[in-house]
Formats: sequence, structure tokens, C-alpha cells
Amino acid sequence: MRTAIACVVLVALIGCDGGEPSGDGGVGDAATSCGGKAAIGCPTGMWCFFADGTCSTHDALGTCRKREALPCVAPAPGDEVCGCDGKTYQSQCVAISAGQSVARAGAC
Repeated sequence: MRTAIACVVLVALIGCDGGEPSGDGGVGDAATSCGGKAAIGCPTGMWCFFADGTCSTHDALGTCRKREALPCVAPAPGDEVCGCDGKTYQSQCVAISAGQSVARAGAC
């Protein structure tokens, strides 16, 4: 029951396999740290999410998230964001769906 509740809460952020924590990116790994001074990577199929404006600075820690397309609404003019990869995305949702954290609002 606890896993099912966690799935409902976390599915929009990282996805959920519906099973017990397995070490493969399921609910049990929702708080797996990545980045930082040690440049910790994420398991295959996951990417390192950083808080907006943080990106992968030498000491910033992010969290591993499952790579998945999110159901993004049509972006409005002015919703553009600059991804941590230096590319402009139509919205924050589109950037996250592409596996990129947001460096800042507006075009790069």
C-alpha cells in the first residue's frame, strides 16, 4: 500500500514501476543523488535533474530521474527556457522531457 501511494505522488516526477524498490530507478531510488564534486552519474535510462538555475556546477547535487516524455501543454510565447545544455526549449516541461534541467528563464 505504501508503495502504491508513493507511486501516485511520484509518477509525474520520476515515473514508477509499481513494485518494491529494486535499485533500477523505481520509487526506492527517487532520492538517488548525482552530480556534485565526485560527478556521480545516474543508472542507464535516467538523467541528473538539478534545481532551476543550478545545472551541474562543480559542487551541485541533483537527483536521478527516469527519462520519459511528459504530457506538456502547448507552450505560450515567453515560456522559453535555456537548458543546462545551452539549448533553448519551448518550456520547462519540454526541457525536462528532453532530460535537461533549466539554467534560466528565456532563450539561451
